[in-house]
Amino acid sequence: MSSVYELLVREYLEFVHDYFVRQDVKFRKSRGYGDIDIVAVQLESGKVVDALVGEVKSWSLNRKVIDEIEERFNDEGFQERLKELGLVNPRKFIFCWATTSEIKEYASQKGITVIDFSDIVDELREKVKELRKEGRWFHDVHYPITTLIQLIFHSYLREVKGEKGQEQVRGA
Repeated sequence: MSSVYELLVREYLEFVHDYFVRQDVKFRKSRGYGDIDIVAVQLESGKVVDALVGEVKSWSLNRKVIDEIEERFNDEGFQERLKELGLVNPRKFIFCWATTSEIKEYASQKGITVIDFSDIVDELREKVKELRKEGRWFHDVHYPITTLIQLIFHSYLREVKGEKGQEQVRGA
């Protein structure tokens, strides 16, 4: 089952960047099975124009974690599964709670891009702001986190404008 963090990343990739996303793609390891948290592709005229794989971590990163994830990305079974999916040399990402610019640079030297959850939430919020400027609301059962971000953003704007209501839900 996917974590809430994987769901956040999926919404971000689909809603903000127009990727098709699969989560928890299984692959055979030398002992047992592993999974690829995120496999995503962008299509144009039915052809893949970009592909990425990603690991989602609910904590901050350090060099040891980066090295472990790099090893996972290079695992023979991992690479074989990507070939089965028709993906050759997808970009590699780690999506995480937070990290330092030093760790991001370390990962970058290994060909891995690191994106913090706070940056993802910022981009989702900006996408919601664009829709609101167009006078549109966003509500999609498949994007519950983005819908929640929109509600929080709307509530905040009401508060800033002094329009926050005094209504309360009272028990019977």
